[in-house]
Amino acid sequence: MRCLMSLHQTLQGNERKAKSPARHREAYRSRLVRLGYEVMEDRVLLSAALPDYHFTTPALVAGTTQHNAPSSIGAFTKTPGATTQRIVSNGSIRAVLPAAPSFTATAVSATQINLAWPRVAGATGYLVDEWINGVWKQIGSLGSGSTGFAVTGLSPNTTYYFDVAAYNAAGATWAKYQFATTPAIKPCPWVIDHPGATGTYEVFNGTLFGPTNSPVFTDVHQGHVGDCWLMSALAEAAARAPQDITRMFTDLGVYMENGVQVHVWSVHFYDATGTVKSVLVDNELPADANNLTIYDQLQAGVLWAALAEKAYVEAAALGYVTVGNTTFNNYQNINDGNGTWSLHAITGQQPSCTMYVNPGDLNTVFNAGDLVVIRTTDNPASSLVPYDHYNAVIADNLPGNWPYEIYNPWGDPSNSSYYGSIFYANASFLQQNYNVTVWDHA
Repeated sequence: MRCLMSLHQTLQGNERKAKSPARHREAYRSRLVRLGYEVMEDRVLLSAALPDYHFTTPALVAGTTQHNAPSSIGAFTKTPGATTQRIVSNGSIRAVLPAAPSFTATAVSATQINLAWPRVAGATGYLVDEWINGVWKQIGSLGSGSTGFAVTGLSPNTTYYFDVAAYNAAGATWAKYQFATTPAIKPCPWVIDHPGATGTYEVFNGTLFGPTNSPVFTDVHQGHVGDCWLMSALAEAAARAPQDITRMFTDLGVYMENGVQVHVWSVHFYDATGTVKSVLVDNELPADANNLTIYDQLQAGVLWAALAEKAYVEAAALGYVTVGNTTFNNYQNINDGNGTWSLHAITGQQPSCTMYVNPGDLNTVFNAGDLVVIRTTDNPASSLVPYDHYNAVIADNLPGNWPYEIYNPWGDPSNSSYYGSIFYANASFLQQNYNVTVWDHA
């Protein structure tokens, strides 16, 4: 006795634009099964009507392949419009295409639209297309567990069209396209300070932090001002207390400033009394003729170190943080300083300082979780160590003969004149080349 079950599947029309966002492409894929082999048909319909598929087969289960015994008969009736065809087979019938995703497109800012959809049964992945210059272009290919996609780098006050498909081995099923309009950028409600600097201010687009969405000490690259005391402290905090860096920044969004689109942050420091003080910065930074930043050297578009450096200049001019000279609101005001000033401004704690480097004492405070920066002597024993220069201590107990990992924010691995950005040392090397230790609670 044969046990027959009926499966009826209606494939919904999948709307896609052909020559303009107003026209849609409706496609379906059918399978004709004959005597143990499979014939594939791909058709494009320009009408709104799509066929119904009617299967009658022994124990056919969606998402699987069923193989019938030679004596069994599977009936496949295809009804496109008014035409009916019937094919009888003793072969195999494969599972159908996944359903079209039901997705939304939402503008979350002037430069970003988020796409979201629920998971589709039987889908092994998703494709994302954008309507660009009159044609659909793929902008994303995602796994089966994905339920969203962020489209960034968009223009304000602009309408964008998107489509999402669910796919598996049988093919892809496209949803009805969706669109969203990014809002216009508002005029900046604040006056943003731009301290005196060499070069000209240019907009540098990027991200506050890198791919990990957290500060990394190698993001810090000192430029053409002697603020190693500040940059080493920023690197040390990023390496060992990244929360101290992330809480410095509040994202205020994107605005138009004097006809230029800028991103604005509020940056927070601690003053001498431990009170939080804030200044505003945007992503306009001093640049040279080659459009490279003059001070902190940006790497891979990561902005936080350059923004913190610029903010410190502004905060110093307002008397919020300590520098040697507050006469001018200028980057030169942070040329030459003390690590105790910068660590306090970042952490709010009162730093300690010794005029020597004792490896035993350094290990004690380092292992207690304190942030540690060290300064070279006026006449280092090694010619590869710049004089009167602050470095960050990244590690103090590495295996082998060189247990200390040191970060020089001014270092350049391609410059053989000094040790590169990261180098390794032992206790004797530290004592011969460094004479100041500054530490602070994170």
